[in-house]
Amino acid sequence: MNDINFPQAILGMTHLALASALSDSLVALSAFKGREDLTWLDEMEAEFVENLKNSHTEGPSMEDEIKIIEGAIALLRFTLNEVRLTIQAADR
Repeated sequence: MNDINFPQAILGMTHLALASALSDSLVALSAFKGREDLTWLDEMEAEFVENLKNSHTEGPSMEDEIKIIEGAIALLRFTLNEVRLTIQAADR
């Protein structure tokens, strides 16, 4: 019998979908913003991270909320690193 944690599975799939959409959008934007100097992407990443740091949730303890936000930031940075690699590959 499969013990599926549906809320966790839904969040995981939602992350995959949103990361893919973000990646595709940023790669497309790079055609207009530039593929050599990715300062614009660095600025966007800094803003995304700042927004996450300034967010809060209801329910979890402060310690758990910090872990949740740190995990979200790590996933965001992983996704944006993949975007950078894709942009650099497209520039070759």
